[in-house]
Amino acid sequence: MADEKTEYCGPSQVTINIGASGVRINDEGKPQAPAVDLSAYVTREAADAAYATKSQVNGMGDSIRATRNTAEQMKADAAKAAEVAGQAEALTQQLARNMVRFAPVVRLDAGQPVPAGTPLGAVIVRSVEPVSASPALFPPISEWPKVSAAEAGDGVRLDSQYPVLAPGLDQLKLSEGTWHLTVRYSYPGGNFGEEEGQAPLYTARRFQEVGHPAQVDQGAKITDLTVRKGDHQVLEVDIRPREVDPSVGDVWGIWLEAPIPSLTVHDVVLRRTV
Repeated sequence: MADEKTEYCGPSQVTINIGASGVRINDEGKPQAPAVDLSAYVTREAADAAYATKSQVNGMGDSIRATRNTAEQMKADAAKAAEVAGQAEALTQQLARNMVRFAPVVRLDAGQPVPAGTPLGAVIVRSVEPVSASPALFPPISEWPKVSAAEAGDGVRLDSQYPVLAPGLDQLKLSEGTWHLTVRYSYPGGNFGEEEGQAPLYTARRFQEVGHPAQVDQGAKITDLTVRKGDHQVLEVDIRPREVDPSVGDVWGIWLEAPIPSLTVHDVVLRRTV
């Protein structure tokens, strides 16, 4: 028979201490479990309080989007304002350049009021004595009839459609003596790049048919004026009307025709010198 071994199995001894700090169990013979620190854990109520609500999140999103849209609109407005300012500056500079380059000249008699519609920046020239009534000086081209010439800023334009510049019948002067002609003009050049052109110059006569009113008509050819490409060029020539046109009569004027393709006449001064 197998040997039977018997050992004493006495009851285990467990001590339970109840004190003010809580319950403590001391199981003799077994190590105690370490105490658990619960300070690192929070309750659900505390967690909910630490996070924003859904409505708060939506409100923050709306605020951010509104701020972004406002910033983008301000940026677009600033770009548009800068563009408009740049265009205005360019236009102002161009107008200033045009005014300096093409400042209109208006010659008026003494005491004559400035005509309505005279552009800003125009140069007003007044003579001591009335120009229009002077026997030795033709009136300015601003007073000449524009039957066959087109207004062009500070002068007139001559081309195939408006081919002739001549004074009016009542503006013709005595044909005796020597007259000095000064023409200030601008010529764009020929159709094929020519640097010069020819503007035919004739005398202007008083002509009247029987049963018809008197009028200004083309007379004898004086010369071909050579006009050169460029702006505000000047040419001068002396004319003895009765020598170049024996049929001119007692009074005369000039009859200027357009070169090819066009000519802008800014000013004409026709003065008797002898």
